[in-house]
Amino acid sequence: MENAYKGSTFVPVEGYEWIEAIAPKKPKLGEPAYVEDKRKPQPCLVAKEEYVGGEAILCQRVELLDPSKKSQKLAYEEFYNLHKYFYEKEKLMEAILKFANRYGSIVEFEAFLTPTLSKEGKSAPVPVGVPLEYWEDEIYNFWNYFTLYNAIYPELNIRLLKEHILWAKTGVWYWYMVGKRVDLEEGKPQKYKNDPKGAFVKMGTSSHYRGGQELIAQDRKVKHLGFVRGDVVKPAKYLLTQKINTYLEKTTGLRLNSEREMLVTFNGTLSLIWFQLAQLVAGKRKIINCPYCGLFLDVTGTRLTAHPECRNSHKKESYYQRLNEVKKLYKQGLSFEEIASRFDSKKFPKFSDPEWLRKTLNKSWG
Repeated sequence: MENAYKGSTFVPVEGYEWIEAIAPKKPKLGEPAYVEDKRKPQPCLVAKEEYVGGEAILCQRVELLDPSKKSQKLAYEEFYNLHKYFYEKEKLMEAILKFANRYGSIVEFEAFLTPTLSKEGKSAPVPVGVPLEYWEDEIYNFWNYFTLYNAIYPELNIRLLKEHILWAKTGVWYWYMVGKRVDLEEGKPQKYKNDPKGAFVKMGTSSHYRGGQELIAQDRKVKHLGFVRGDVVKPAKYLLTQKINTYLEKTTGLRLNSEREMLVTFNGTLSLIWFQLAQLVAGKRKIINCPYCGLFLDVTGTRLTAHPECRNSHKKESYYQRLNEVKKLYKQGLSFEEIASRFDSKKFPKFSDPEWLRKTLNKSWG
């Protein structure tokens, strides 16, 4: 049944845009958000409106996943890659906007927002949207738990795992590999701000920071969970599956269609993202690291060995490197025949053709 699921989301016809607005604090998963006017304005993602015949046409239905479309990446892959911009606010907002216009909202309940006053001092209507804070929390959350997955599967990495799981007098703790952007902006060294990979930030118990650690179990509960003091593998697996199950319980469902098929249903893109991670943990998906960019690539059911865009970029770069080499050799006095003989005819059929070299160089030199 792992492949028997369908889902769609709604994306505004005119796309999304960022506005400054007052937004409520991020609610618990599965609960609505309530407006708090005392909070400061922040960037919020809202839908643009398009009016046709006097009526507002806001959204269009978009399939969350269609494996037959080669041009469509998996949502969890693109969502994870948002962490690359986590410490650069403007780039992060741009990347989120691109993601949202393709996959829709990440939350099941968008928040009611109070926009700041217009230049004329008039109060704008209260729209519905997603604050940047919500996006940051979900990106941060998924990033850390995907990193935990990488420490466990497909091969166990004890050294990395011990940076995540810590046994202390008070119980078993899970330490996030990095702090949130807001944490790092509040007194952490500059080098941590600019390095989305490198900083293992211990937040301690200070109320000045949020996040950083999570209590898996207190001592009195360890025996019940079957943990053995000092072992980090079982707590790690427990925490990962517990977090995934929390999202699945709150955001996914089952239904039987008229063809007697059992389908997993989603109420938004966020539920699909965690469902795909669940498939990965269960061994129903396969990922590799792209040899060019180093980021992970889902290759389930494909023959891909790298991101197509990375491969194309590498090919283009290699092409111009060889072309520059040809120009250099030609200026040194070598004939096109001599230059062509230096290239393998099987690997580089064009560059091993003297006539092609002659035409290409004449064209490039005008």
